[in-house]
Amino acid sequence: MRRAAIAFTIALSLAAPAVSQAQSVGQKALAKAKQHYKALDFDLVVGAADRALATTTITRAERVQALRYKGMALTVLRKKPEATAAFEALFDLAPDYELPPNTSPQILAVFRPARATWQVKVEARLATELGKAYAALRMTLQVPARARGGRALKLPVSLTDPGRIVDKLTLSYRRKGSSHFSTQTAAGRPGRTTLRIPGAFMASRKPFVMELYLRSIHRSGGILGRQGGPERPLLIDVSAGQVPRSRPITKRWWFWPTAVALVASAVAIPLLIHNSIDIGPPRLTAVDK
Repeated sequence: MRRAAIAFTIALSLAAPAVSQAQSVGQKALAKAKQHYKALDFDLVVGAADRALATTTITRAERVQALRYKGMALTVLRKKPEATAAFEALFDLAPDYELPPNTSPQILAVFRPARATWQVKVEARLATELGKAYAALRMTLQVPARARGGRALKLPVSLTDPGRIVDKLTLSYRRKGSSHFSTQTAAGRPGRTTLRIPGAFMASRKPFVMELYLRSIHRSGGILGRQGGPERPLLIDVSAGQVPRSRPITKRWWFWPTAVALVASAVAIPLLIHNSIDIGPPRLTAVDK
């Protein structure tokens, strides 16, 4: 028994450096891909990214980064099919991934269509796998044409999902001209759900146009349905306005009548108590005759 334990300990001590070394190889390769990209050596970026992806011990986030650099480098090298495949593999790991705001329009011109292509493929796959449950799915987002600045915006969503295949609803919104969408998520419950954009986001000194879109998401991360999209969002005209300040309590209509009533009751209660005290009959005092 003791010999088996010793052998097991030795095996673990030998395996640990191997795992550490494998992690180091993948992380070093990813670091090289970043360095080569900054140096504009795009062929070397692809090779380093592939070496990182070939290891099995890099994290999911590191794998996403490796695919990102590979896709961008292939785009610059004018290898669009290969770049699209790299970006689609990235979306499989991180469906909502966005490139940084300063990304070159040349790269975005491949990245964004790659996302659209990936979404179509995922939807087709889910439609086949989920069958009748997918066909019965309905989602309706009620979007007003106009909204008031500074006031929270409530957006009702009606979801028909007899097969319970929707895991969550994801609303993305931004001011037109902004580079990134803010996102909020609600549970994918059948029936009516109200999504709320806070008044702080809606506040503005000038009118603006808000862009938004809604998606229903499967537990696998695939998109089951959507209204609008990042390239064709739904639009709402928002008027200028600030978040209303809360009025001081002394200026609210109910404060003074309530205060007067409390004062009156404070005076009346001691009087009532005094009047209710039983002082008994008058006391007789003996007088000497």
